[in-house]
Amino acid sequence: MKKIGIAGMLLAAGVLLGGQASAGEAEIRGSMAKLYPTAKIREINPTRVPGIFEVVVDQEVFYSDAEGKFFFLQAQMIDVEKGNNVTEDRKQRLSAIKFEDLPLTLATKIVKGNGSRVFASFEDANCGYCKRLHAGMSKLTDYTQYVFMVPMLGPDSKVKADALWCAKDKAKALSEWMTNNVPPADEKCKTPTQEVADLARKLGVSGTPTMFLADGSRLPGYLPPERMEQALAKVAAAKVGEKRQ
Repeated sequence: MKKIGIAGMLLAAGVLLGGQASAGEAEIRGSMAKLYPTAKIREINPTRVPGIFEVVVDQEVFYSDAEGKFFFLQAQMIDVEKGNNVTEDRKQRLSAIKFEDLPLTLATKIVKGNGSRVFASFEDANCGYCKRLHAGMSKLTDYTQYVFMVPMLGPDSKVKADALWCAKDKAKALSEWMTNNVPPADEKCKTPTQEVADLARKLGVSGTPTMFLADGSRLPGYLPPERMEQALAKVAAAKVGEKRQ
């Protein structure tokens, strides 16, 4: 388990005047308003540690004492008995989506083998790590990948995203470009590129590749093929377990 320095776990943002004796959400919200007026709190929840509250802002998690007198930023709460990172687990749940809500008609569908293991990826046509992802996927089988092309790296990324969408065989054109740098034909058609960009913004996708597994969990950044295999297998196993119950 990765060791975390005490200073990183207990970084206090400040001691606020006028602390109140009673514990509650109002005190924490009041303190947040003083320190970070523009921050929008999603949730405030008690943790299993007496007197410590979880504060959720966007998809970030930090902690506060019950009176809102101290904030702990960049902290990682570790469950020693179970050996898991409570903070990272919580952030993973906060960043998850409902996979069935994804507008898959805006994506290019790539099927390999029986296609049983499903995931979606947000990619930029000029993203080097996205190309590494596709190269790695050639070592895996039995998956269906929905690729949302979102231009983040400049005007040429939009040009290529549009051209890939307009190809007669979208899956083939995308795979050939991402794995062998074979440029797509200069075809013209109506594309969903702006809709995909809007979707990425709505989901908080700020970099490519970003992947979403069938259970809605988010995988930000490149994963080598062995880790992709583990992730897909874990979701597939959980799905089989649910059917047996």
